[in-house]
Amino acid sequence: NEVKRLVLKERTDIMPAIIGITTQYRHLSARTMIETNRFHVDAVVEAGGIPVMIPLVKDDKNLEKYMDLIDGIIFTGGDDILPAKYGEEPIKGIGDICILRDDQELKLLDMALERSLPILGICRGLQLLNVGLGGTLYQDLPSQKPEFQEHVSVPTVPYGFHYISLVKDGFLEEIFDKDEIFVNSLHHQGIKYLGNNLKATAYAKDGLVEAVEGIDGQPIYGVQFHPEAMLENKKEFLKIFQYFLGKCKKDKEK
Repeated sequence: NEVKRLVLKERTDIMPAIIGITTQYRHLSARTMIETNRFHVDAVVEAGGIPVMIPLVKDDKNLEKYMDLIDGIIFTGGDDILPAKYGEEPIKGIGDICILRDDQELKLLDMALERSLPILGICRGLQLLNVGLGGTLYQDLPSQKPEFQEHVSVPTVPYGFHYISLVKDGFLEEIFDKDEIFVNSLHHQGIKYLGNNLKATAYAKDGLVEAVEGIDGQPIYGVQFHPEAMLENKKEFLKIFQYFLGKCKKDKEK
């Protein structure tokens, strides 16, 4: 038994973490594609993991098998979340919505939480974590919080757009060892009321939540910006994915 345990441990030590990556629809004139931005895949590979895309499926009976396969999951950016998911009616300014994606990702979130799998939410992914844990969103920042700074800048996505303040002892402060970092911004929604078992660990200068993590050391992390889209110009943002994969690796070794 001891030899078997050592062999299994050695296999775990050399096997990269397998990371699930959520996907979205893209509608073309004659077909509908299921896809994710290549930057998510590149980030996982460069950080030392094995990416596995989780497709949108109308019959979700096989989702459990995906969750049994992976060591952690990344909820990616994309369309707005249906306001009914957090108890609101839609307002003017709400963007495109994919109800199938909302439903599937909320199920995946529940499954990940049940398994204590490490979770990373990026942009919409952070918002999904918040909604799935009982929080709410600003549906449209420009109309609901016009006093806030601008949070959409497409041309500067690879380089950064504004500073965010990092909370002491939060995961981003641990990663970067700074009290602020310069990030990109590509969202018109944001966290209004924080979800259960989450704590905010970074803020924009206008007070909007820019990062969250689980309380009591739960391996739940979310960022409102897109670190994967900055890697070609700002290599330091790979540290976020390396940190996350480190948490997945620890979970794999248990």
